[in-house]
Amino acid sequence: MRAFLVVVFVFGSAGAAAKPVTQRPVEVPTVAGSGYDSLDVNRLSLVATRGSIIIDGQPITRTSAHELVIPQLKQVLDQRLEAGTKPELTMFLDKATPYRSLIEIVFTAREAGIKEFYLATQTTRGAVAARLTMPRNDELADAATPGMMVSVLEHEILIWSRSGLEGSLAKPKHAIRIGPDALHQLTSALSSIAQRWWPADRHDPSRVIALQADANVPAQTIAHVIGAVRATADGRPLFPSVALSSV
Repeated sequence: MRAFLVVVFVFGSAGAAAKPVTQRPVEVPTVAGSGYDSLDVNRLSLVATRGSIIIDGQPITRTSAHELVIPQLKQVLDQRLEAGTKPELTMFLDKATPYRSLIEIVFTAREAGIKEFYLATQTTRGAVAARLTMPRNDELADAATPGMMVSVLEHEILIWSRSGLEGSLAKPKHAIRIGPDALHQLTSALSSIAQRWWPADRHDPSRVIALQADANVPAQTIAHVIGAVRATADGRPLFPSVALSSV
């Protein structure tokens, strides 16, 4: 598998043209393509691997392994937003990057004022991205019924709901063993749930699913799961709105 060549842009003052300052090969997750949209290359971009983060060609230093906010990253994002950059961030994560790093990046960016997050992946037809959100815990708790959840563990994927109407974390609706058929089973189970709750309306605001994962689950697995929960293999929408959860 060839590495995906990521061009990191530096943005000057509002309205100024962006120019590439560095290139860094990153092997982003590969996906089939279903559940992903076209990639907008004009967004502010960030590159991350298991041990590093680069934004605007600048390496970011983590000061604590226990805090979700990465101070230096927040400072850079604060500066970009103050300069007029749109509050959107595309994340090019190496496929081995753990879920904990994704959460730290998105949490920090949200605190800086970023409103939209996009996870970049690669298909045989080129680069694509999926839009993600990260509601605050109280917003997630207050979300409309049924409050669907997908938890990705080391060896299985759990489907449950915060309301308890479609299973609970203690007694999930489905527990899918991670293996060759896991994504098909995940999509099939969610398709049945979506049909029960939203037989006609694909745009109902309650049609949201929250994703949480063990800290060390790699970005490759996360990317596969995101695609599987957003749409069926033939492109029919399931849960187009995916919210990241740290708890």
